Amino acid sequence: MNFSSKLLGVTCVSVIALGMGAVNAADLYHSAGGGLKDGPYVAPPLWTGFYAGINGGGSFGASENLRVTNSFDNTEADIGQFFRDGGFGGGQIGYNWSGFGWGNQVVLGVEADIQGSGINSSFDRNDLNYGFAPATFHASQNIDFFGTVRGRLGYAFGSALIYATGGFAYANVDTTVNFNNGFNVLNSNKLETGWVVGGGVEYLFSPNWSAKVEYQYIDLSNQTVSGIAVDGIVDRMPVDDTFHTVRAGINYHIPVGYAPLK
Repeated sequence: MNFSSKLLGVTCVSVIALGMGAVNAADLYHSAGGGLKDGPYVAPPLWTGFYAGINGGGSFGASENLRVTNSFDNTEADIGQFFRDGGFGGGQIGYNWSGFGWGNQVVLGVEADIQGSGINSSFDRNDLNYGFAPATFHASQNIDFFGTVRGRLGYAFGSALIYATGGFAYANVDTTVNFNNGFNVLNSNKLETGWVVGGGVEYLFSPNWSAKVEYQYIDLSNQTVSGIAVDGIVDRMPVDDTFHTVRAGINYHIPVGYAPLK
């Protein structure tokens, strides 16, 4: 098991544990008639409080044309594109504050999520010249996992919430180009960081449960893939790591607003 798999496993377990702990805490409050406090239950503002849940979806998008150059004479080969179509699934946890401005319907929030990913692409090119000689290329890219930490700003129509979201994004991106069957192997496998922006719609279909549909655009900036050939020449290839996601999810909202002891 590699480092990224271990990190993904630990993080997913942590998200699930947090969510289960929150659910158990909420159940204890209900079963004890208000938990550790003796006052009557006071209904919280709609949407206010912690929540945790799961989601899944798909990605789409393509890189710009991939151009390999070398340190000897700056020869360039345009080898193709990565297509970032794939599925993913994971969990999220967050907190909402509601009851602001414009009829007290503005909702502010913060959310973090992490996704296990099947986003990968590969192709072969054997019809190019590179350095005034025929060349073959095998290129592949795998996004093992990705996640975000975002703010949310929304407007609630009762049980329905329309929101925009944006913030920090990260992903483990493994990119490899095998040139001339091992004459040089260009590789970069590391955690890339960038930004995310998007929006969605969420609906409370019961006091504690909601469903959502969300779009995100993720930009992890440029990744440089390089390698030193057997003759000492360095080959390089920049890659723009951007993709779009569409996901659906479900959240459990933890009750808040119990009155203090009197």
